[in-house]
Amino acid sequence: IGSLGDLEVLNLKGNKFKSLPSGIGRLRKLKFLDISDNELDVVPQGISNLTDLEILLMHNNLFKAIPSDLLS
Repeated sequence: IGSLGDLEVLNLKGNKFKSLPSGIGRLRKLKFLDISDNELDVVPQGISNLTDLEILLMHNNLFKAIPSDLLS
């Protein structure tokens, strides 16, 4: 997934994913990411590296905590 460096929109909603590839953090041009309605229990590593990200949807998962660096 990290080889898709020019990707700006990624919709992974409703796939029952339990995890996402670590390479998601290398999608530096990503502006919209929807990981809602899956079975994720940990926020994917590297999400905070997505500095161009404008919209992050992650509702209806199994998260127990949200990393503080995502909230700033």
